[in-house]
Amino acid sequence: MYTPIPDIVYRPTVNLNDIVETETIITKSLPSETTDVEMRLLRVFVKDKRDIGKGEIYLFTVTTDSIAPEPFRLELKTFKDVENNTELTFGPGGLTIYRNPQGKVPRFLDYRIFVMESDQGIRDAGKFIGDVQGNSDFISARESIVSAVTGNALTGNIIISVTDVIVSLISKILKMNKDDQLILIAGSFNDKIDDLGTKYGNIFQETKYTSVNYQVLFA
Repeated sequence: MYTPIPDIVYRPTVNLNDIVETETIITKSLPSETTDVEMRLLRVFVKDKRDIGKGEIYLFTVTTDSIAPEPFRLELKTFKDVENNTELTFGPGGLTIYRNPQGKVPRFLDYRIFVMESDQGIRDAGKFIGDVQGNSDFISARESIVSAVTGNALTGNIIISVTDVIVSLISKILKMNKDDQLILIAGSFNDKIDDLGTKYGNIFQETKYTSVNYQVLFA
């Protein structure tokens, strides 16, 4: 089984363990009246899908914070008959991959953005998410996060390790191999130094196969 390794790790100021385990004295920069935080994919451009002819593309995102009732938010979009040098279509506003629980601003936001080419054809998105969430590895990962939050013992290492379990599970269910990976981004932002990523504007990252633009917004 192939275990996906991030192509890009983006944690601009401090590592996630420091974000969760320590209290910084830096004053929070997000406006005090902030109530809404949203992370959007703005553009995904497939330069080279690593196969001949048209193909099928999966776009997965996994986001985690410290306050949501469910520890993981999984999103899956599928695209058929994709050629090289093709922009995946989301609509004019982009694709929302994270939105905070109403009125609660998290201390940190951890995320994975994963684009892969499928050798197995496209599966139904709803059924696939159900298969992931019903898997024993996912259930165990979810319970470890919930237990850590309940016991006030959540650490960055726990978040990173269990999120990596989810990405590996996705790879396993899809029978993925290394040549299927177009881009995998792993990142995290905190509220006090990174302003949950809102200060970085439109973020652009790429491999030689795929480029991604995304942004965190607040209101």
